[in-house]
Amino acid sequence: MGEDGYGGGGNDINYYGTSGGVGAWAVGTTACNEGNIVAPWYGGTIDVPVIAQNVYRYKSGRFEQIGVSWLKHSFCAVSEPGCGTCQSTGCDTLGIGCADTYWADLNANVDAPRSEINATTGEYLYPFSIAPSGPSTIRARIQILPSDINPSENTNAQYWIEGQYVEPGESVWDVQNNNASCRAVRFTSSTNCTGLSPTQFRVPAVTRWADVDANATVVEVYTDETGQGGEGIAAGRSTLAMPRLTTTTTAPITTNTSFTTKPHIVLLAHSAFRCQTASRFQMLRFVCRSITLVKLLRTHRGRGSVPVAC
Repeated sequence: MGEDGYGGGGNDINYYGTSGGVGAWAVGTTACNEGNIVAPWYGGTIDVPVIAQNVYRYKSGRFEQIGVSWLKHSFCAVSEPGCGTCQSTGCDTLGIGCADTYWADLNANVDAPRSEINATTGEYLYPFSIAPSGPSTIRARIQILPSDINPSENTNAQYWIEGQYVEPGESVWDVQNNNASCRAVRFTSSTNCTGLSPTQFRVPAVTRWADVDANATVVEVYTDETGQGGEGIAAGRSTLAMPRLTTTTTAPITTNTSFTTKPHIVLLAHSAFRCQTASRFQMLRFVCRSITLVKLLRTHRGRGSVPVAC
């Protein structure tokens, strides 16, 4: 019911060059309105989706986010066939049963900071208060270290690209948690990438960890907070016989989240993920002695990073 769009991978993956030892990329994404009302797409306003792009690598038992972009503040929906019987509309809405593709060159021109998007509702203020900076070649695009994708340095590694749409109106209908899709890809060099399979719609890339590694565990986690709760995905890999995450789909993630084996946690990085905000929705990446936990997400109302202790 209501408007329901999902993000997906488009058919192109573009490389834009390197600056300061960092490569710049962008991928195409496609939205689809499977709801029963049109989806608002009013360019230059707060009533338009923002689009995220991410890249992941599975290597030697570890599943890591190796590339991340700012968000594309989209501006127009071209209602076209592709996801049902399309009831075409004008540029300001995505019609029922219609698709809209933003090719890589459009998604390479990004301007929306993840830190200003509400992770739970998708709401944001516009114009944004900050703008991307840095060398034009890599500015705000997916940034990847060449050493993370060079085939000669990543034997047997597997890769996925991910697209995600965050649309303010979907949370009203409680259909906002299915907007990330992924696609398996292969880097044939540090400057070239090709798709391996069709896009897996509504499948966040991190869930593929359990598909390629029998020792990995992936669970959905819903936070218990004032007002609308948030939703995220916790994924871990056991390096012992039986250790498992004790967090369940109903338990809140707290600052003293516990595990069945007491891992030593070292915080490596935290950044925006899943619902696209660095302050309200954190991705915490850890290396643990007993469990490698590379994706632990929580909704955080307010600003600043989320401390975690085990």
